[in-house]
Amino acid sequence: MKRRKTSMKSAACRLAILVSSLLFLQAASADKAVEPNANGIIEFVDKADGGKPVSVRITLRHPNATDKTEDNDWWGAFDKVPDRIISKVEIKVGSEAVELFRSAYADLGDVRQVDIKNARDHFTLIIHGGETGTGYTAELLFKDGYMVSRQVTHNEMGLEEKTEYFPVRDN
Repeated sequence: MKRRKTSMKSAACRLAILVSSLLFLQAASADKAVEPNANGIIEFVDKADGGKPVSVRITLRHPNATDKTEDNDWWGAFDKVPDRIISKVEIKVGSEAVELFRSAYADLGDVRQVDIKNARDHFTLIIHGGETGTGYTAELLFKDGYMVSRQVTHNEMGLEEKTEYFPVRDN
């Protein structure tokens, strides 16, 4: 009889650990990361940049003949054109549109998930793309309504590419 109580206790403990682990994983995965919908749209609103809402809308599309380059140099695809590419990125902080250079996203293919990392005076848009061997993480840093930098890292090989942007401000 005592043995049965012990096994029931350990089964209850294992169940409790399993349930708490699942709840933790669910909370972690439901954080902010968003995947494309069936139409290739990624859209969400988050609080960042000093508490103002940041709205993000990314439109993906299938590439056409004009998207094919001689060397097919894309993040997320090796030696080929990716299945989907980013055609448009729209970001607003509050009601103000954020300036974004097309070069910041034009070579990012097969986007799988987008997230945002908040800070007091800036935010980072994080784009995950590609698959196992072609996986990458692109981090686009924004501050004061402008894009400041882009860093893309290959997930397996650790290769990095960093670009800094210097906006010209009107006086």
